Amino acid sequence: NGFVTLPEGFATGRSFCEAVVRSVGVVLAPGDAFGVPDRFRIGFGLPTPELEEGLSRLDAFLETHA
Repeated sequence: NGFVTLPEGFATGRSFCEAVVRSVGVVLAPGDAFGVPDRFRIGFGLPTPELEEGLSRLDAFLETHA
């Protein structure tokens, strides 16, 4: 797992995670669930193909929203 700083334009990790799941179908954990509201968590427990697909979708989201 890794905690990542929010890109500009998002007030909280929760608002960022909600936008990501609505837009590209990737579920991330908002940092406020772990006491760090200005971050989000990426889990690395999936098999490699699924992890790569999720990271690719997250990258596409960031290209258009960050």
